[in-house]
Amino acid sequence: MIESPKITRKVLMRETSAPYWTIVHLTLSGRLPLEHASMGKGDPNIYQFESIEITKEYLRRGMGDTSNAK
Repeated sequence: MIESPKITRKVLMRETSAPYWTIVHLTLSGRLPLEHASMGKGDPNIYQFESIEITKEYLRRGMGDTSNAK
């Protein structure tokens, strides 16, 4: 049986060039779908594959740019 690659925070950071705090922000705000949520120290979050595209889109939009705000 072939096991699919696990997408951890480290892999997500490497694939998207996103800083650590951006991944944490998106995870805590519920924007990144998790395959497995961490149960504590030593048990990493495992993200679903679409998390890569969600993160890239977030970065493309300017990380919450509020230049249009009044």
